[in-house]
Amino acid sequence: MMMKQLIQKAKIKFFEPDEVSGPAVRRMASPLKGALLNRPSPEQQRIQHLENQIQQLRADVARWKSSSLCFAHEVRDLLTD
Repeated sequence: MMMKQLIQKAKIKFFEPDEVSGPAVRRMASPLKGALLNRPSPEQQRIQHLENQIQQLRADVARWKSSSLCFAHEVRDLLTD
């Protein structure tokens, strides 16, 4: 019940009565509602997913560099023997 009251106060405070329409209120209230419930928005979830992918790719690149270096040393040792 408290959340509905907060959203209603936000509507009254930030909009003139003739500017408030159903879709506009839903668009504006959705991020507010998510923030109040402490849930990440879809945009925040997407950003987190992309950050995780970047971290994984960086780890993969580091492993490939290490593997390449080891392989290069082995080839060098074989060629110098």
